[in-house]
Amino acid sequence: MKTIKTLICALLIGAVSSSAIVTTEVTGEISFAGAVSFLDGSDVVVTDLRDAVKIDFGPSFITGVSGDYSIYTPGDSITVYDFTFDPFPVGGVDPLWSITNDPTTFFALTSLVVVEQEEDSLKLRGEGIGYMDGKEPNEGGTWILTANTLGSTFSYSSTSSVPDSGTTVAMLGLGLIALGATARRFKNTRS
Repeated sequence: MKTIKTLICALLIGAVSSSAIVTTEVTGEISFAGAVSFLDGSDVVVTDLRDAVKIDFGPSFITGVSGDYSIYTPGDSITVYDFTFDPFPVGGVDPLWSITNDPTTFFALTSLVVVEQEEDSLKLRGEGIGYMDGKEPNEGGTWILTANTLGSTFSYSSTSSVPDSGTTVAMLGLGLIALGATARRFKNTRS
């Protein structure tokens, strides 16, 4: 009986200490859409997206959420910051977007590729870091913008994803190793 109590105590101490040491990264996906204008190098609004080098975002709202972002509701407003994509700023765009509701959440765009730039469509893809209060930053984030126009009306949609970096699997592995070592120790003391 004493062995079982000691085993349970060791497992509880291990669980508490491992959760106190390891914090989790922000994970999930958030999509948003809204108004947008495209500008040339002289800050003049263009209708031919081949001439665009800057993006001027208007009011934007959340359209879908998953993972840690599920605390937000589709329809909530999101602030998306204007930036030049050609050339892409050396320091990136930090933040690219933010939500100031509790918890504060934002995404820093660190790299960008123009995937498509046609007269009536633009697709950008970038990588960056997802941040959320109470979570560790996740450096594996991606951001995709798809924009199109019909005459002078522009629309865009965007998605930012920050995948689980393997922390969950690592925690499970450490727990199993600790359990195996503890069981082996108690087996040896009984022999």
